Amino acid sequence: MYELTMLFQHYPATLWFTSGLVGLVMGSFLNVVIYRLPIMIEAEWNRNLDETVNHVEITAGTTKSFNLAVPKSACPNCKYELSKLDNIPVISWLVLGGQCRNCKTDISIRYPTVELLTVVLSVIVAMTVPSGITLISSLILTWCLIALTAIDFDKMLLPDRITLPLIWCGLFLNMNSLWVGPADAIAGAIAGYLVLSFTRWVFEKVFKKDGLGYGDAKLFAALGAWFGWQSLLVILSLSTAFGFTFILLVVYSNKDKIQCKLYPFGPAIAISGWLYMILGSQLTQIMFGVEF
Repeated sequence: MYELTMLFQHYPATLWFTSGLVGLVMGSFLNVVIYRLPIMIEAEWNRNLDETVNHVEITAGTTKSFNLAVPKSACPNCKYELSKLDNIPVISWLVLGGQCRNCKTDISIRYPTVELLTVVLSVIVAMTVPSGITLISSLILTWCLIALTAIDFDKMLLPDRITLPLIWCGLFLNMNSLWVGPADAIAGAIAGYLVLSFTRWVFEKVFKKDGLGYGDAKLFAALGAWFGWQSLLVILSLSTAFGFTFILLVVYSNKDKIQCKLYPFGPAIAISGWLYMILGSQLTQIMFGVEF
């Protein structure tokens, strides 16, 4: 371990390459999480209503075990089980021309996109965050934010199975003041949840419908737990800007489909939190001219 640490310190490019390689593997796993976790959650909801059995894959109509480990990856259309050669991140998609080997159905470009995005963001983290536990935790947070972003875009859902562990992880890491002091982390988690919960309540009272989900509040609380209450104003401001920009772009490009439509806010929070992790006080200085 000591030799590896010295290698990374003397030759930073090896750290960047390693982080990118790990990111490539994680990107492939994140695709599994993004697809399967919402199905698992839906199955659990239905199980609680006595409408299904344990770990049912609703979309396939099967009662076999279904989780992040089993069954093996398969084509969503023909259920052809992918071989190891078909599961090589990015490369397999390119070699197969973005189609299933068996039925020739198009495979979404999202799969290689998630893998490449994970590689790029992992390398950026390795280049900007100090090595050690800070780097490892930053990579884990990055991967979680990628998964949350994609799931929220797909399902308008920010799973507790990711957001709640992130809150506890942030509080635990900051027991030793990894990012901020323990008191700041606790205050950040509490303030983050209360701010968005209060915003949700006000929106409901004014507009008589849901505007934000509790998942958004939990994600905001998680970022507060990681980076302290000082980060919340920056992250909220950026999130609002990103959210409104996204809505305006959708409205501009798709004017006939904008009425009574909900848009995910989680991705805006995730992107803002990641930028704060990378830029920190620099971002605060750029936005407000001061450092918190």
